[in-house]
Amino acid sequence: MAIKIKLYTEPQILLYPNTHTFLLFPLLGNYLKLEGDPDADRFDDFVNSYSDYIDFVKDPNECDFFLLPFGYSFETIYQIPIQSFLAKAENYHKKILLFFNSDDDTIIDIKNTIVFRTSFYESTRSKNVFALPGWSVDFAKYFPNQKVIYISKDVKPTISYCGYIDYLHRSFVQTIKAFLFNRKLDNDSNARLLRGLACRKLLKNKKIKVQFLFRDGFWASGIADKNKARLDYAQNMIDSMYAIVVRGAGNFSYRLYEVLSCGRIPIFINTDSVLPFDYLIDWKKHMVWIEEKDASKIDSIVLNFHKNKSDVQLKGIQESNRRLYVEYLSPNGFFKNFHLIL
Repeated sequence: MAIKIKLYTEPQILLYPNTHTFLLFPLLGNYLKLEGDPDADRFDDFVNSYSDYIDFVKDPNECDFFLLPFGYSFETIYQIPIQSFLAKAENYHKKILLFFNSDDDTIIDIKNTIVFRTSFYESTRSKNVFALPGWSVDFAKYFPNQKVIYISKDVKPTISYCGYIDYLHRSFVQTIKAFLFNRKLDNDSNARLLRGLACRKLLKNKKIKVQFLFRDGFWASGIADKNKARLDYAQNMIDSMYAIVVRGAGNFSYRLYEVLSCGRIPIFINTDSVLPFDYLIDWKKHMVWIEEKDASKIDSIVLNFHKNKSDVQLKGIQESNRRLYVEYLSPNGFFKNFHLIL
């Protein structure tokens, strides 16, 4: 039987309609569930099952934690209700749960809180801050009959990537300019550069089979039919045993959780990252783990990993990745188990 967490919140302090945090979707509605959105169903299991492990109580004396009803924001307009809510929680000797789903990596330093956020860094992490998954729909929906099929070992590792990068080929002049101005690049530009480096190295190695589908920008920019773009993206991932996973503008990746939901093996380039349940999950057992400084060796690292694993071992990793997603990293799995963090 799941452990129930009792939460107290105050929806009346919401400044705008449809800005409540996803923990309140079961009570106030899922405003992200839009017709035509390929990820529209991503919170359905959580909304249907939340009452097994979460109780919303009206008396703050009875709660385990206060829940800020909206995602944390640094904007001045939000600080008045936040500070008022913080003061009330302190009066009741309760901690507040804050959720911050954003690319913003600004440090949140607020006493008496437990913070769940997507973008931050291990090197500057506080003890009360924990990683929040980036949630897309469960990619099992893209398999025939929604049943995940695992890939057998081949001589050549197959690696997928669908998205945009900095470049495939560039002139000597462009190379010099990139070197001179690299320090001025923003996070998104640096992420594209890192993804590009990984793709170029893998493309050059004839011992690796790459299945790359390059886009012109974020979220299949220029492609009007997002459902078709999403299907192509998912199929690209499903058709390979491995998938490149690199941060985006924020220091996290939605792709990581999509790869795991497919039962595939991430090739994860670590950029001082924090991953969910990191004290509980041995993440290096679920992926090809590559430090950022070693990104230029990605091809040899992947080949060595693939060579030294049997077919049984590789299928075992794929299966464990699927279980990991379902049991801990899907919205339902995460909130069912987040008492382990609290």
